[in-house]
Amino acid sequence: LADLIQVDPGNMLVKSREGSRLEFKESFNLANSALYARTMASFSNAKGGFIAFGVSDSPRRLVGLQNDRFERLDPARLTAFLNSHLSPEKLSMKFGV
Repeated sequence: LADLIQVDPGNMLVKSREGSRLEFKESFNLANSALYARTMASFSNAKGGFIAFGVSDSPRRLVGLQNDRFERLDPARLTAFLNSHLSPEKLSMKFGV
């Protein structure tokens, strides 16, 4: 991951750019889970990838997360959400495959 995200330690500016394997988000909010799921699906359909939380948009700077939502997240709740949106059964019903 350190090879993928390069940071200037003097000013915490992120030199790396978003692309097919990297997406930056300034904050984490469970209400945006559908957006994160779409990003995860696109990564899984390619060569994999990472969502890096705590990076501001312009300029791209490491800002960290301003609350503890990510740390308090129940992994089972997120897994259930992702399974309900990304399981092969759900996708085949949604797209008629």
